[in-house]
Amino acid sequence: DSLLLPIVTLTVFLCPATNKLSINRFSVQKDVLPGEYRYRLLVLLGGGGRDRQFQGSLQLVVNVQSPSGNGMIIFPEPSQPENQAFRLNFKYFQRVEGTFRVPEQARIQSVQVRVLEQGSSQSSATQSVDL
Repeated sequence: DSLLLPIVTLTVFLCPATNKLSINRFSVQKDVLPGEYRYRLLVLLGGGGRDRQFQGSLQLVVNVQSPSGNGMIIFPEPSQPENQAFRLNFKYFQRVEGTFRVPEQARIQSVQVRVLEQGSSQSSATQSVDL
């Protein structure tokens, strides 16, 4: 039997005249294993940044509800900020795909993706999706 999984997709259109980062096609869906989720997104640098190489990282903030209460899980874990799976390095765009796990009894309420430029603690672009 096949297992159908719901897919939640949020799309934001890029304005080509800007020099800003944009997140496009951000989606999060349940994966095969219990508590495992797959995410996909496209990070783009607007039209004015053609001579610029973007270097930075991606951060996922997952809001969960569990029997013990509501909470937030951040990926990559704060103890592993240099995790290569979350690094970004591109001139025009970069596709990003990966998985994360939450406790099986936890129910995800929303996921926010943040793009952080190297050397900055403030996000250059964010996008959220409710599950």
